[in-house]
Amino acid sequence: MTGLKAAHFTALRALLARLEGQEGLVWAITGSTSFALQGMAVEAHDIDLACDRDSAYRIGRLLADGCVREVAPSQGEFIRSHFGQFVLEGMDLDLMGDSARMNLDGSWGEPAFLPPMIEWVQAEGMSLPVLSLRFEEAAYRLLRRIERADAIAAFLLSRQA
Repeated sequence: MTGLKAAHFTALRALLARLEGQEGLVWAITGSTSFALQGMAVEAHDIDLACDRDSAYRIGRLLADGCVREVAPSQGEFIRSHFGQFVLEGMDLDLMGDSARMNLDGSWGEPAFLPPMIEWVQAEGMSLPVLSLRFEEAAYRLLRRIERADAIAAFLLSRQA
C-alpha cells in the first residue's frame, strides 16, 4: 500500500489480535493510515483510531502495556474527544473516542455516530475498518484543514473518472 510500511501492518495485525472476540466495539482506522489503505498517495507515520466513548476506554485497557497517555477527556482548538496514546509493536497509535468538532459558527457538534461511516478494506490478508473518505473530507473541513480536505476531494473525483 502506498505510504505504509511493514511496521504499520505488523501493528495492525497485533491490534486485530487484541480486539478479537471483544463484542460491541465500535472503531475504525482514520487519518493518513486510513487514506493510504483506501488508495491515496500519502505517507503515514502512525495509526489513528476513531471510536465511540465506551470503545475508546475498552481499547485503551487492551493496549495498556503500551500506554503513553491514558484515555481521558481532551480538547483542542477545533476538536474534543476521549483521547489516548499508545505504542503497539513499535508503532505510535492515537485513540479518539466520541470526537466532536467545532462547527464553522463556533458551536460544538455532536460526536458522529460511526457505524454508517465505516467501510472495510482488504490489505495484507486483513479486513480492516476505515472511515469513509466522504466523512473524512467533511471532518477535515470542520478542523479547518482545507488542504487535506481538498486532497481527499480530488482523490474521490479521480476515482469517479
